[in-house]
Amino acid sequence: MDKTLFEKLQDAREQHEIAHVSFFNDGEIRSDEKYMLKLFDRANSPKEFEAIEEVFVKAAESYSRQYKFDSIEMGLILGLIFNKEDIDENNQTRENAKPIEGIVRYYTGSVKSFQDGQQTNTIDYASYAPTRQGYINFNKLISAIKRSGLSYTGPESFEEFEEQILVGEPFDITLSANFNKKEEAKTASRSK
Repeated sequence: MDKTLFEKLQDAREQHEIAHVSFFNDGEIRSDEKYMLKLFDRANSPKEFEAIEEVFVKAAESYSRQYKFDSIEMGLILGLIFNKEDIDENNQTRENAKPIEGIVRYYTGSVKSFQDGQQTNTIDYASYAPTRQGYINFNKLISAIKRSGLSYTGPESFEEFEEQILVGEPFDITLSANFNKKEEAKTASRSK
């Protein structure tokens, strides 16, 4: 059913009202306005992980022009999402507040390259190139990471993620690729 002009105007007027408040693994608390809900509808799409993947690949391409590296890692900033009504004026969850189940707010974070354990990039890709943000199903994110061949550091399930966020202590979530390990595995399989 099509919206009336009045309903369209009402939606336009309300698009900048706060819809969600998210608590992130880096310790930050951020709010999202209603217009961002269009991204929320894509949380179960495989395209969301592809967007994360794209940033990581472009960072590696960029770094390869300037730096030598045998491993690379990208931080993820993930947030536990609450409806605005579940958060008080001091950014505390109200009694019996429950987060939105299974979906997290995400931002691609800092990318670092390393050679023999020493960081080689001097400028962070995130400071000069576009990053990505959106909403993603946490369990689908973990499944996509496992299929990707990357190493992952962070909570393994939505429940574990929720517990760690609610403790209130910042923690890191990273994706990484160690090219030495891949080369060692290839060499070992050839020598058999």
